[in-house]
Amino acid sequence: MQNQYKKITEHPLFNHLTVVEKKLLLDDMSHESALPKEFLYKDDCRIKHIYFISKGTIILGKNLGRSNEFTHQLTMKPLFLGIESLILMNGNHQFAKTATKVSYSKISKELFYKI
Repeated sequence: MQNQYKKITEHPLFNHLTVVEKKLLLDDMSHESALPKEFLYKDDCRIKHIYFISKGTIILGKNLGRSNEFTHQLTMKPLFLGIESLILMNGNHQFAKTATKVSYSKISKELFYKI
């Protein structure tokens, strides 16, 4: 499990972090899974974590109101979710829903932002 966490912090996104900052992220990180058709989040403006999807398929989209959804990405590659909400400060109203069983790690958005 610790190997999985180290792989995440070796991502280019973390190149500028010190060893101490990486350790803080590793200490905060938790590993979880979700079944198909579960939402990881329904509105990235309100999410409290940054997610690293290590296995499975995720549907990213926007809720257009009145049960209309616009899917703009279906991904099966490892990726980070929620980074946009850090950059834009209030996100872009995306949702993330699982299409298959998904394994992921999550890090506190607040800690991520501070680091």
